[in-house]
Amino acid sequence: MFAPLIGLLGSAVSAVGTIAAGNAQAAAAEYQKKQDLINASQEQAAAQRKAEGERIKTNRFISSQKAVAGLSGGGTADPSTLNQIGVTQQEGSLREATSLYEGQEKKRMWLTEAQAAEMEAKNAKQAAMIGAGSSIVSGLGSWAKAYG
Repeated sequence: MFAPLIGLLGSAVSAVGTIAAGNAQAAAAEYQKKQDLINASQEQAAAQRKAEGERIKTNRFISSQKAVAGLSGGGTADPSTLNQIGVTQQEGSLREATSLYEGQEKKRMWLTEAQAAEMEAKNAKQAAMIGAGSSIVSGLGSWAKAYG
């Protein structure tokens, strides 16, 4: 007589445990999502700092080119000096743009990871509810079979 009731109680406890486990898994995935979003922001900021560093290096190098041209008597209006400065500016701009692009790609990767973690959290909650429902239905079925 008590066995079916104990079975029903066991099913209820199992359902609660399934929900708790699903919520814990969802919380872990939500935490991972937050970390991924932080990483995305940090990657973008790091890329901006790197790009700024490239801009500073380029400007310093151009300044040294102008100084050398001035010391050698050619001046900054000399066509070969202007050509060298132009090439330096192009290369510097390319390094700066590359730094920003790489940062954007890393940011995009972290945002994709965050979306995956968010989906994992939703799936964990849904799976927990389905598992809990299954435990309860199974317990009710056993109880109905015993008393039906």
